[in-house]
Amino acid sequence: MAADQFELRWAGKRSPAPLPERPARLEQRFGAVVGEAPRDELHRGDNLAVLAALSSRARGRVNLIYLDPPFCSQAAYTRTIRLRGAGASGPRFSQPQYTDNWTGDEYLQFIYERLIVCRDLLDERGALVLHCDWHQSHRLRCILDEVFGAEMFQNEIIWHYYNKLQGNVGRFASNHDVLLVYAKSPRFVFNRIRERRPAPVRQLERVWSKAKGAIVNAKGPDGKVSYLTSTHKTIDDVWRLSMLQPADRSEAVGYPTQKPEALVERILAAASQPGDLVLDPFMGSGTTGAVALKLGRTFIGVDRHGGAVHTALRRLLRVREAIAAGGRALAIKNGLDDGVDTRPRAPAGLDVLGLSEPEPATDAQAQLEVDDGRLQIRGFDSPAVVRALGLESGAPALADWRAVVDSIFIDVDYDGSVLRPSISDTPGRGELVAGVYALPRERGVIAVRIVDVLGGAWTGGINRNDQ
Repeated sequence: MAADQFELRWAGKRSPAPLPERPARLEQRFGAVVGEAPRDELHRGDNLAVLAALSSRARGRVNLIYLDPPFCSQAAYTRTIRLRGAGASGPRFSQPQYTDNWTGDEYLQFIYERLIVCRDLLDERGALVLHCDWHQSHRLRCILDEVFGAEMFQNEIIWHYYNKLQGNVGRFASNHDVLLVYAKSPRFVFNRIRERRPAPVRQLERVWSKAKGAIVNAKGPDGKVSYLTSTHKTIDDVWRLSMLQPADRSEAVGYPTQKPEALVERILAAASQPGDLVLDPFMGSGTTGAVALKLGRTFIGVDRHGGAVHTALRRLLRVREAIAAGGRALAIKNGLDDGVDTRPRAPAGLDVLGLSEPEPATDAQAQLEVDDGRLQIRGFDSPAVVRALGLESGAPALADWRAVVDSIFIDVDYDGSVLRPSISDTPGRGELVAGVYALPRERGVIAVRIVDVLGGAWTGGINRNDQ
């Protein structure tokens, strides 16, 4: 360690032990494999183990890492679950998502181990953006100085969410988060981004003076300073962007701590290029993946919770569908300058992977029937949802089995290992799945994956060769 650098110490601080590389198991694949074309990936599992598994094939290849980890807030986060369709106005319940309870030492070790692996994954022109708040930002910056070198610090960005409503807290309200930006090397990618002003302003024209080696006021032929009309301004390190409100109908998916797409778009536009690989080890609801798709980046996301992975998958599938349909309704409303390349790319393949352990078993049951070239789901029962609602099986709110179903994926030619859905039924908020699906004439094994509103998944199938 250089003499002019400091090291933050805590009880139990240690370098991360080498992790055995556990092979990732491909669970679902959307889209055909085309040569060596990059694929978007969603990984289910502890992110430290997943990052270690990625090291063997992605070390030095990731262009941008955005981390939105727990903040050490000592809070427990839940999301509100509603039944679908007519039941949406009926019973609802809160589903625990994750707890953010730590001792300070445990938290710092948790982040430290992951930052070390992230640095190894970065390309030499790559950057890492760590999202945090007042709870630990001062300590996290010290850790980042140690891992990357203090000279690789680039920015401390303030995200001011002006629309957060707080009561009388007896002090200045906490209305901002912090983005700490570090580069892998001095050759990191940085794209200046600009935003449109609410109204044009008249300002002094500034130019570079080679003689003085500085920026100076421009002067006209008469020797007087010249002015120009400015319609845009360069974005600095204070970002005034609204936070998501529960009533938002365009982005909010009901996931706690979900961040607005406009925030993540600025990060990706500034620190990556179209075609770059973006990694989010704390994926949550999939905001980074949705923005990466819209901006033409390839995405790898990680979360340990199966419900979060499904939420992100569902979200990415809907973005992919919109891009395939012509890119309508993809604009992110944050006023970025027209010079920023925000063209969506043609959707690449999308893989969903888990570590070597299978998904937790579910006690759900479904009744499937194939008749006259159609698959019909006759019923679906999820005791976990019934228990969470505090209802009895057969209650009026559960009269339509589709009320407890979030989405359905169907592979009409299942290979017995990887689900490759050719039919995806992911209805909008409050809508119901169809439950009946036309099938191709070919015979074979049909696999059906039904995901309930809790994120639990049941997978079963029918062998048409036996019929």
